[in-house]
Amino acid sequence: MAEIFFILNNNKNFKIGKFKRRLVISAKSLKSPINLKSVSLNKHGVNILLNEIEKTLQSNDSLILDDSIELFVCSCKVAK
Repeated sequence: MAEIFFILNNNKNFKIGKFKRRLVISAKSLKSPINLKSVSLNKHGVNILLNEIEKTLQSNDSLILDDSIELFVCSCKVAK
């Protein structure tokens, strides 16, 4: 998981500032992609995202951990 947060923090395609990141999990074994919560890139946001990933993996019996899993990172602007 450390690689995910390294990419999020160091990817120059994402603007820094009042943007949050959302992780989307896609796999052949899923009927539709799983959208996790949008979080800020700080310690609290990282903990929230890790907990969401853990809950998703534990509660989703249809998700098979194989080569078809793809992780998409979305950046969204926080509304004022």
